[in-house]
Amino acid sequence: MNYDVIEFFGLLENGQGDLSPFELDPLIQRPVSALTFLSNQSKLDSFNCPAVVDYLKNVYYIPSPLAFSIQRFPDGKFSIINTANGQDLRAFLQVGLPERALLFGSPMFTILLQYVFINDGNNVTMEVIDPPLFHNGLTNITGEYNISKWIRPTNFCCFMDPNIEQLNIERGDPLYAVRFRSKTNNFKLIEVVDDKRKEQILAEQRKALSMKKYLPGLKLQQMYDLFKKRMDSLWR
Repeated sequence: MNYDVIEFFGLLENGQGDLSPFELDPLIQRPVSALTFLSNQSKLDSFNCPAVVDYLKNVYYIPSPLAFSIQRFPDGKFSIINTANGQDLRAFLQVGLPERALLFGSPMFTILLQYVFINDGNNVTMEVIDPPLFHNGLTNITGEYNISKWIRPTNFCCFMDPNIEQLNIERGDPLYAVRFRSKTNNFKLIEVVDDKRKEQILAEQRKALSMKKYLPGLKLQQMYDLFKKRMDSLWR
């Protein structure tokens, strides 16, 4: 069977800058196959439906590295607590950033958890979506781009259900999901464990994001074209 190889790694940081590079790597978990996760929860006949299998087979849940709770107070403020020890997690999960505007009356939440996925030239598109068939009370910012032509982190940006006052997330619960598409539609995910390789990928990612800052309004194809040499350099 032909398959496309996807390199990936996860990164958890805080907004204070007091962590050494990759310090929290032991908390990062592999993306979990949606079909595997759901099949472990229930033996629904629907999971044998070809249409369902075809959609879900390349969907991977991104699991939460921490157990935490979000509580909304009447004055519009929030508490974000590590349920394992009561630690304040607002340095990791920020309210009202990077978007300050509200959506249906709710502010944006951003957890400083990013996963990076790259592929060597197989024209692989990645979608960032809400986790199918798993409701966690959060609605994610969605999008898609070609991970063979451009690098950007899948930052976890979401909005909390305005009808929920308190939300509890367990370690390992899906926060969001990614779905891959290519000509083969078969994929093998390989985790990057070498820190030098991670640094190399992150350096190129910063260049990719800087293009948007200094040349605003670029279309995706324009960014792909401008970034081609830098993307190629990752496999020289």
